[in-house]
Amino acid sequence: MSDENAPIPLTRTKLHRPQVAGDHLHRQRLVDRLDQRLHRPLTLISAPAGYGKSTLASCWVERSNLPCAWLSLDDSDNDLRLFLAYFIAAIQSIFPHIGSTTRNYLKATNLPPEALLANTLLNDLDQIKGNYILVLDDYHLITDKKIHDLLSTILSHPPGAMHLVVATRRDPPLPMMELRARGQMTEIRVQDLRFSAGEVTLFLQQVMGMQVDDRIAAVLEKKTEGWVAGLRLAALSLRERTDVDRILGNLPDDNRYVMDYIVSEVLSRQPPAIQDYLLSTALLNRFCAPLCEAICTAGWEPGTCSITGSEFIEQLEKSNLFVIPLDDQRRWYRYHHLFQQLLQRQLEKRIRPGEIAALHKKAGSWFFQNDLLDEALHHFLAAGDITAAINLVKQSRHHVTDQEQWHRLDRWFGLLPQEAVEQDPELLIAKAWLAENRLQIPEMIKLIDQVEAIVASKGSQVLSSAGLAGELGALKAARFYMEGVGEKAISLSQEALEKISLHHASERAFALLVLSFAYQMTGSLRDAQTVLYNALEQAAAYSQTYRSRLMFGLCFISWLETDLPGLLQMAAKVLDLGSKHDLLESISFADYFLGIAHYRRNEVEIAEKHLVSAVKEGRAININTFVHSSYALALTFQVQGRQAEAQEVAGSVMDHALKTGNSALVQTARAFHAELADRQGRSPEALRWAQGYEPEPLAPMLRFYLPHLTWTKVLLAQNTDTARRKAADMLDKMSVFFTSTRNLAVLIDVKLRQALLWDGQGEKETARDALQQAIALAQPGGQIRPFLDLGSPMAELLGRLVDENIASEYIMQVMEAFDSDKAFAQSALPEEIGPAAGPASAEVLFDPLTRREIEILRFMSPGLTNKEIAAKLFISPETVKKHTQSIYRKLKASNRRQAVDRAYQLGILSTG
Repeated sequence: MSDENAPIPLTRTKLHRPQVAGDHLHRQRLVDRLDQRLHRPLTLISAPAGYGKSTLASCWVERSNLPCAWLSLDDSDNDLRLFLAYFIAAIQSIFPHIGSTTRNYLKATNLPPEALLANTLLNDLDQIKGNYILVLDDYHLITDKKIHDLLSTILSHPPGAMHLVVATRRDPPLPMMELRARGQMTEIRVQDLRFSAGEVTLFLQQVMGMQVDDRIAAVLEKKTEGWVAGLRLAALSLRERTDVDRILGNLPDDNRYVMDYIVSEVLSRQPPAIQDYLLSTALLNRFCAPLCEAICTAGWEPGTCSITGSEFIEQLEKSNLFVIPLDDQRRWYRYHHLFQQLLQRQLEKRIRPGEIAALHKKAGSWFFQNDLLDEALHHFLAAGDITAAINLVKQSRHHVTDQEQWHRLDRWFGLLPQEAVEQDPELLIAKAWLAENRLQIPEMIKLIDQVEAIVASKGSQVLSSAGLAGELGALKAARFYMEGVGEKAISLSQEALEKISLHHASERAFALLVLSFAYQMTGSLRDAQTVLYNALEQAAAYSQTYRSRLMFGLCFISWLETDLPGLLQMAAKVLDLGSKHDLLESISFADYFLGIAHYRRNEVEIAEKHLVSAVKEGRAININTFVHSSYALALTFQVQGRQAEAQEVAGSVMDHALKTGNSALVQTARAFHAELADRQGRSPEALRWAQGYEPEPLAPMLRFYLPHLTWTKVLLAQNTDTARRKAADMLDKMSVFFTSTRNLAVLIDVKLRQALLWDGQGEKETARDALQQAIALAQPGGQIRPFLDLGSPMAELLGRLVDENIASEYIMQVMEAFDSDKAFAQSALPEEIGPAAGPASAEVLFDPLTRREIEILRFMSPGLTNKEIAAKLFISPETVKKHTQSIYRKLKASNRRQAVDRAYQLGILSTG
């Protein structure tokens, strides 16, 4: 049983506790010790193979009243993502609703830092209130340091309800000294598991079903040193034998050789058909009846075995030949690991390596035909059949990427010989898709170049199908789009869509998105939208993930076109789709888009709600979403006056960048720290960053934050000739580039900065033209924050339009937003309300007046009415009334006269 179509395919039989054999010897003294120390977080059962570690653990939990989860590990689990998936699946076998947060992190393209995973897992486990047992069997097969570190963290802060059992052949690198010193670990070792002389006698009697001579028991106890696996095999070999003395006399004194001798004796007593099956199946980590039949070789000659696979398994169970059922349906089985190793040694003695490879090929073919791809790949590689392994990856890659199982494809590439991958265009293209999915664009470009070099050298026939040529074309189209060459991206993506199979959803969606984005880049908005809407109409045959990707594209286009109403509408649909179908990436993307749209419209409370969710989910699903949602959330906190929270969110991005070694993200995070420093009045800090910053080459920008904008803003604030010149050069380049690539969202910010630059240089008309261009771009979407985020200088520029009676209703809306903006209020206060304003100014307002409130006070002083003040300021009388009420509250006045008098007393108004 395997969940091949799950985000992380799992073999569910590994979650089943091995059943206790009917003839096992119950060991009450060990069970009592485990019961008495259940309060300790860890039980370590450590002994070599064959000492009954798994049997003891299984017997104990079978009799326990506590819920128990079981996980049988193998060497393929040396992958943190896969290990965690199994760990959570084991927990969910007894607590189905626990672990969803950690499981969601496992769906991410790149796993978050190990510390975050450990903390999240601990928080998930802490939700379990009742005591339970979790057994990790065969932990010695785990060698991955990240997994050891994860378990060490859990054991350093153990959940109160969990009792962890680790069964292993050797001590794992866990904090055992600390646990031992704190009395938090129970240890069961070889000396505890060895059978005593009395236990040997009882065990042999149970297995052999007869009284056993004390002399036989004594010999076997001495030869095996109480080793239960040796005793069981000895009992099986002696059953119904008349030459007991010969067998006992021939037993080697060194128990390392006892098992080989006994196994050869056991095999010799089996019918030929059973021997054939035992040796043929020795290389299988698990088997079922059809698989046994597929690989069995009768007498090692061509032909079929004389009994069926079901008859073989039935005989194994009757004979107690170390076979363990792996599921309740008794479909899948495995051998005891030690018995399997002994069988493999017998197999190697009896047949040639080429014949063993042939068995692996048969097993690989059966697993492949039954869609058990990871096991098929294992056997093909064990057979040395690299061609079959490569063909498996080629034939299966579309299926796994359509299921978003990118980590699985990555693991396969780690198993294939690198030289074989480097010479195969299809594998290189598959790796390029993997790199694109992980946003490793330079690596994607490098792989495209490698494919094109092979095509140039050997001809286009190396691209084995039109579909493969289409995939290469789609990747090349993306490359041209990122280089700003929209027309070439259009032609290549159109050709790609003609060639890519309709069944390859992931690649088709990618090509459609590139085509749509390229149309938008070249100014063909209608074509850009039509491409995606038409694809959505034909998406019934595809998954909901495919639909959501196309809707992401429409969201991006709305963002680039500054169509915030359209963005809000489409993002709400994506959120609904994601919520209905549990598409976490869709939910995080939707919250991100909703958050940044509401932020730009100055609807910061709504923005905060969505961005908090986007940051939480984005960290697990998509690093870009996490990063840019975090930046937007930090600004949302900042404009609400919550500076410490803004710094904390920005710091989380830097922490992630440093822990993951993402140097590009470190640079972006430093730029955003400078943005916050500038907004929070820490100008020297922002200036130090700007002096050392080297702007990256411009590229099409689909996301929220662009460091170049921070750099130019800090340079403008520096206000030196050199700084202005640098800012002017960069803004000119950005204006040309983002006009040519049609990124209107960034262009608003560029034009506003150019307006400030030219105004500071006395070029008033040029400044006004740039400002009017920005207003024309921002107004349709109701964008407010791009103006507010530039503070007092921008307010002054807009104020001139008001003074010249050329302000639109939209500009008045922006000016009113300045009045109520907390961030602006802290930076726009005139000096006369500061501590040095005069004798009465020792009393400072707890809640300072805004710029607009001060203006209204000045008109209130000579006695103007609300209507007259409204006419002077080009705002409504109702707005004046609201500001007046705010003035009364802040100045603790009950009428106009009191408010004006109080303003003079505080130095807010002066008689000069």
